Amino acid sequence: MRTYTPADMRSIPAAANKVFTGQIFDVYQWPQTMFDGASATFEMIKRPDTIEVLCLVADKLVILYQQQPGTNFYYDLPSGRHDVESESELDAAKREVLEETGRSFARWHLIECKQPDPKIDRLIYTFVAWDQISQQAPHLDNGEKISEDLYFLPDAIKLIPKSNAKFIGSQFWKDLESFEKLKELPDLYDNRGT
Repeated sequence: MRTYTPADMRSIPAAANKVFTGQIFDVYQWPQTMFDGASATFEMIKRPDTIEVLCLVADKLVILYQQQPGTNFYYDLPSGRHDVESESELDAAKREVLEETGRSFARWHLIECKQPDPKIDRLIYTFVAWDQISQQAPHLDNGEKISEDLYFLPDAIKLIPKSNAKFIGSQFWKDLESFEKLKELPDLYDNRGT
């Protein structure tokens, strides 16, 4: 369940009809009145939201090196789909971090929430987590091969231009002077969009 949405999010209208149900993507259509009064069929795709977490362990960032079926190895942040309807996006973030890294953290801030494509009803939630309280063995899905390493900020930034860093390359944190600045970013939950 979404507990935070940005004010400028474009959603599927309540009157839209689902015309296709997929494993990840669903397609919705609805009649839309045009400026001249004519009607046209509009459509949007819906998929589960994505969560990603910048996990800080002391003065280092957790970076995953992973592979999924049909892909080459790539660098990534702990992340995954928010696909359990009863979970908030924060609950999903905590679950994904625990599954992929075995780590749990005391402090969490939602620092970014964006809709990368206005034709897709999907949000990406970016959290920062720190003050690790425990670590256990990860519990990976059968479609994941993951190893992790801890990176100082300059070394993490050096990963961004690598061709196999496809999911960390556009992160806003690439211009940070220190990971401490991440902790100082406002928690969006303190100023809810909706």
